[in-house]
Amino acid sequence: MAGRQKKPDEGQQRGKLGDEVAALDGQTQQRNQAEPAEVGIIFFHGNRLWIDSTLVNDAVDYGELKTHEKGHPDYWEELQRRGLVPREFEYDEVPRGRVTYAPKLGRALLFLDGCILIRPDLVIQIRKAMHLPPGAATEVRGDSHYVCPSCRRIPEDEEDW
Repeated sequence: MAGRQKKPDEGQQRGKLGDEVAALDGQTQQRNQAEPAEVGIIFFHGNRLWIDSTLVNDAVDYGELKTHEKGHPDYWEELQRRGLVPREFEYDEVPRGRVTYAPKLGRALLFLDGCILIRPDLVIQIRKAMHLPPGAATEVRGDSHYVCPSCRRIPEDEEDW
């Protein structure tokens, strides 16, 4: 299953430049509120958000969650092949995150690297781009799977000598 591609007149396209994710005008914001939520994967590199997503209704089951079929390594390689991000970085060397949906809780779960979490402007952009429900209907938090080297803290007794 490929990421959802929107028509240009529907706002930003999934998997496109972060500048387009940020370029939401009033009309787009109103349409976004009416559109179904999406699940997907997120990268933040070069001061841009990179998002690949799927409508919740088209998402795959992962235990009790609905999730995007594509993983971070595959999407990062795609971005590298397209020349949009540098080849010298591995996918786990840049801030990233994931949106899943928990049907039993009726809640979207937005897991983010600390470098994204500390930027409310980025969290807002992600919520808008993926049409996530407002307030407590979207749980935003860090996760041990999404920790870039800048956020990783090595305890002194575990440092390599």
